Amino acid sequence: DAHWTQVELITACVHNFLVTPVVWGLQYAFLTIRKEPTHNVIVRFDVSDETWLWSIAIGFAAVIGLGCSTKGFQMADATRGAVIMYLEIPFMYLAQALDSNDTEPSRIELAGVGLVLTACICSACERMLRRRGRRLRARARRARKHITKHLHRNKPEVQMTERQSDKAPEPLNES
Repeated sequence: DAHWTQVELITACVHNFLVTPVVWGLQYAFLTIRKEPTHNVIVRFDVSDETWLWSIAIGFAAVIGLGCSTKGFQMADATRGAVIMYLEIPFMYLAQALDSNDTEPSRIELAGVGLVLTACICSACERMLRRRGRRLRARARRARKHITKHLHRNKPEVQMTERQSDKAPEPLNES
């Protein structure tokens, strides 16, 4: 069992020391092959102090958010966590639409958001119906057990005498 900070550390190290340099190298090779300028394209050095401060603040907020997300997924049921993760997509589209007024979501994007929301609602309904079915089956088992117990308790005991048990059953009168 790993602590969430260990998970975040490994994720950050792999991203910063493996994935990012590989992508930068591929981007540099692509620009060099196409004979395009590479200065200030891959990494911008002419960034204002305010932009650096915002970038650092957003980075800290992202790490805190990712840590909370990881801890929440460790504590939650897996299916519930997956539904919450899927719900992130519509909220990101909503945040994007509210943030930038110049971009309207396309019909395909809205259809995708609708499908994600429908899947989440269907998953929640299925879970609710399964839980209700389990409760009903358990209630039926308890009721059957109670009825069976009650019937056996109130059943009159028939005691036969020796003479009755030796006697053959009488044939039914077929008239």
